[in-house]
Amino acid sequence: MKRNFTLFSIVLAAAVASANNYTTPGNCSVLTFDALSDIEESGVIKMDENVYILNDSITVAATDTLRLDNNATLQLNDLVCITVNGVADFCPADTANIENLNETDDLPLGLMVFDDETEGTAYGKFKNITFNGTGIAYGCTKGLHVDNCTFTNVKQPSQGAISYFRTGAENIVENSTFVENPVPAIAAGANCYVGVIFRNNYLYDNNSINNNRPFISLTVAGENNVEIIGNTIVGAKRNMVGGIAVANLLGYKGTNKVIIKGNHVSDCRYGANTTGPNINAEYIDNIFINNKYESNAMNGGSGINVYDPYYTQNAIIKGNYIEGSLWGITVIGCNNVNIGKTNDPNAEDYNPGNNVFKDNGNGGVLYDLYNNSSNLIYAQGNTWNVDEQTREKIETVIFHQADNEKLGKVVFMPGETGVSTIATDNNSVRYDTASKSLILANIADKITVYSANGSVVASASATDNVSVNALSRGIYIARIVNGTNTTTLKFSVK
Repeated sequence: MKRNFTLFSIVLAAAVASANNYTTPGNCSVLTFDALSDIEESGVIKMDENVYILNDSITVAATDTLRLDNNATLQLNDLVCITVNGVADFCPADTANIENLNETDDLPLGLMVFDDETEGTAYGKFKNITFNGTGIAYGCTKGLHVDNCTFTNVKQPSQGAISYFRTGAENIVENSTFVENPVPAIAAGANCYVGVIFRNNYLYDNNSINNNRPFISLTVAGENNVEIIGNTIVGAKRNMVGGIAVANLLGYKGTNKVIIKGNHVSDCRYGANTTGPNINAEYIDNIFINNKYESNAMNGGSGINVYDPYYTQNAIIKGNYIEGSLWGITVIGCNNVNIGKTNDPNAEDYNPGNNVFKDNGNGGVLYDLYNNSSNLIYAQGNTWNVDEQTREKIETVIFHQADNEKLGKVVFMPGETGVSTIATDNNSVRYDTASKSLILANIADKITVYSANGSVVASASATDNVSVNALSRGIYIARIVNGTNTTTLKFSVK
């Protein structure tokens, strides 16, 4: 099997190899830090009940397993590293902590889970762990699973709080928190084609040193998928830090499917982008608000940006709410970008659009969509930032062939008005056009409507209706309770 590492991982592995002082027996042992503290040469010192200091780097052999006990605290001394060539089973029932022992410039190298020369033996699973100051570097053919973990102040020399260094694995990171890390939350090298499902996570102020890297910095995954779903990403208004970026800088072949769905991204340099050739991207039902903190509008500031000078990237963009960006959607090159194609509901490329634009622009000009390509782009069924959805008024917020004859045309009529909803599986709510209300079916007990920033704006019991006529324009989330079951839907008021 082909081994594919970044230059950084090679340098880091060499540094770790020179620092290792203890290697586990390699006899299918299952080791804890409590057990290691009884081995003098391990470098593990037990300071108190469930409190351990690691003074020297250790390596876990390919056939061994390392576990972190429930309620344990592991403190890493300067320049030490835990290299796991076997199994990292860090899943305490309640909680555990991994942290730096000292606040010095000589940081721990952290936790590395890497296959050794025995292919495919190593893997890691982490649950209920708080990482403070150190993160995970991962280079295995088997996938990493991270669930309900917290990463804060991770600043060892790595690409991210979680960094990938090996092509091929399918990884899951879910229900976790990434707060105030000087590095990105999650990252992979340009030559590491890693499948990742990154879902239901909360991120605040990552890449806090403000260099040119986003919160999420991934590469396409070939025949695997990159799925970024249901995350909340809150920036600190830094001018170099974007929200979501997935790239194919080396032109890797394959399906390269990228799904960016149901995320809430705010206060970043830009919202989300896909860069490079041979990408099949889907941007669905995201909320992008005030992603405008690029100091030069010519260098970024889009809610959504799709970029491919080779004209091979494809993108479907639907159901997104984009507000307060320097540019709403920018298309640079690419092949087929479908922002709404409503002519034939039975067509394979049918797209209802349902994107909503509000207050996107720079230099005193509104830019909902900028077609900086020679392609014909369909963008029907959307609600544009004009008071009337007429051809003449929509034309003022779209830049395309009508503004520069070298560019492709945008087909944007018809636009959309009224309310659009995403149907729930149990059909517990519908929109009534006559009363401009959300109507609950008898099977639903209660509905609560939240604004995009989480405030409650309306609620009703099963015997009442929720009028949306008085709601201001924007995206809303309806939470529908039926006994012990809860469903949600997103709708937009135009």
